[in-house]
Order: sequence, then C-alpha cells, then structure tokens
Amino acid sequence: MKTWKKRVLIVDDEEDLTWSIVRGLSKDKSGVEVHCASSGSLALDLIHRHSYDLLVTDVRMPGLDGKGLVQRARSMHPGLKIILMTAFPSPDVREFAERFRISETVEKPFEMGEFRRLIGNHLETESASSGAA
Repeated sequence: MKTWKKRVLIVDDEEDLTWSIVRGLSKDKSGVEVHCASSGSLALDLIHRHSYDLLVTDVRMPGLDGKGLVQRARSMHPGLKIILMTAFPSPDVREFAERFRISETVEKPFEMGEFRRLIGNHLETESASSGAA
C-alpha cells in the first residue's frame, strides 16, 4: 500500500533557519516532504508547480514579503493551512492572521521540538479533516 507524503513549504530569507527546520522535520521520518524557498517570489513559483498541505512563511522578507505571499497563495488555494513566523509580533500581524485565516503565528526564535510538534499537529488535523468526508 502506497502512502501519500504530506508536502510542506518553508519560506524564509534566513537560510540557516530553513536548514534547521528541514533538518528538524527530517528527524521525524514521518512521510513529510519539505520544500524551501528563500523568498516570497520563489515560493510562489513552487506553489504554482506543486500542491502543498502546509505553508510556513516568515512575515518580513525582501521583495514579496510573507503577507503578499499569503494573499496570493490564499487566492490560488483557499483551504491551504498556513503558519506565520515573525520576530516582530504586533497588532498588525495578529489582525492580518485573523483576516487571512492563518492556522498559527509563531514568534521567532522558537524551540525546534515544539515547532516540529506544531507542524505535525497541523498535518494530522489536515489528514483527519480530509478523511472525515
């Protein structure tokens, strides 16, 4: 029986952070396929070419920032689960998260074990909701 891998897209202009997240998620060996992008525009290109179960993006990035990416991703895939990462939490970020139905907002820096569990929980919820139909 072939199992379908969950696909996660991690977007952050800090390559050390994306590398750490990929390494942390690969420890689980839970059938998660992780793609990375170092900018919003690269992420948008990946979203056009692949389907994702979860988008994890930083808010502040040069060029197309996380907010612009979320708006475009939502218009293409309204049900996409999204986690925002920010080192600068603010009322503006909270209001944006509510308006665009963001699954979770995570403040950087974060503990990798907790972050892995958060991603795992969102992917499990996605499996449970798609299997309940």
